Amino acid sequence: MPKKKKTKTKTKTKTNSKTEKAGKRSKFSTRLAKMDKNWKKGREGLPQVPPGDYILQLESAVMHESAKGKLSIKRKHVVMSGKYKGKPVTDYLTLETDTAPFWVSRWIEVLGYEAPESLTEIEAAIAEITEAAPIVAASLTVTEDGGFVNLQDMKLADAEDAEGADGDGAGDEGGEEKSFDTGDDIVYTDGDDKTHEGTVVGPAEDDEDAIVIEVGDENWEVPIASVASADGDGDGDGSEDAAIEVGSKVTFKDEDGDDIEGEVVKLKKDKATVEEEDGDKHKVDLDDLTLVEADAGDGDGDDDEIKVGSSVTFADEDGDDVDGKVVQIKGKKATVEESDGDKHKVKLSKLSIISSEDTKDGDGDDDTKADLLAFAQAQGIDCDEDDDAEKLADAIKEYSYPEAELTEDEAKLLKSIDAKLTTAKKEKKTKKVKKSKK
Repeated sequence: MPKKKKTKTKTKTKTNSKTEKAGKRSKFSTRLAKMDKNWKKGREGLPQVPPGDYILQLESAVMHESAKGKLSIKRKHVVMSGKYKGKPVTDYLTLETDTAPFWVSRWIEVLGYEAPESLTEIEAAIAEITEAAPIVAASLTVTEDGGFVNLQDMKLADAEDAEGADGDGAGDEGGEEKSFDTGDDIVYTDGDDKTHEGTVVGPAEDDEDAIVIEVGDENWEVPIASVASADGDGDGDGSEDAAIEVGSKVTFKDEDGDDIEGEVVKLKKDKATVEEEDGDKHKVDLDDLTLVEADAGDGDGDDDEIKVGSSVTFADEDGDDVDGKVVQIKGKKATVEESDGDKHKVKLSKLSIISSEDTKDGDGDDDTKADLLAFAQAQGIDCDEDDDAEKLADAIKEYSYPEAELTEDEAKLLKSIDAKLTTAKKEKKTKKVKKSKK
């Protein structure tokens, strides 16, 4: 507790009263004191972009005269992605040294332009380059005192890098493919190329390039770049050709020309890891894969789609047939509940629909519909008694529901149709996953 300063006046004034209150320490005082140095320094300007490899876009290149009268080209780039996205990087190409002609000419040519024959044409050349606003990849070096910044090993960015960086504003939705919502099923690939299935918890607190995912009973903080959607949600809206994604059944020809069929268990850039039923894995170019049309199963050959409430059968690890009802579908997996209450998570591709003729308990779908209708009516959701279970589920899923205010049966029903439930955050420690070195 800091000592209060004594005042010369005997009577306490409002100012003295405020001073006393200001002198009280809160639970944050120690942490704020530690941050004070950075606070004072940070008010002077944005933190400098640290050394490293970056994708940048040229914002301007102009002639500059230093305080000593030396001429140079002042280049200003903007970082296009990552933690320092949007922050400027400024460096200078000197013109008044013996090596200047080589380095300036090289910079111009790297960007796809011809270096001028005469230095008198340099202003026109750099004006043309500025107008084009090229996107480049470069290594940033900074001296220890931060007084000298230089961009080295510059080259035009690959088409993939340039497309992913929304530099000219044309692709302001470019980051959408790496945007995840709480509850999304994902696949995380660690530094050892091992995949982990999990669920998105939310964004990381201190790193905009990371998210927190739940894997098993643990929360991990991982780089967004290493996360992919498990259910392949995305741009398949009006496309006739389905995209290959994690969980897709595919076929390809091996080195001997034999047809190999398996399931995609990992995607990385233009390659996929395909796993056969016997566990053998193959790394294959995406262009060499053919998507196998998915069906409802190999039971009766019906065209019916498996959905919540469907009566299904599958073979367990021992080869025994297990019958049950689908109570939840997430991504490429379904939760199947037996009549005795036992539940199993099974890949959709391994399920076969049981026809109503073969199902003794033929009123399972009717029960689900009745429950959904009763819940929708109780919540005042616009619906009709003639609506089927799927239509009722869609209407219910347009809203979110506080789980704490639901009965156990209501929560179970809403989870079975994958409705959004809001819950209080669990006090769960988040494990930071180290980024692998590239």
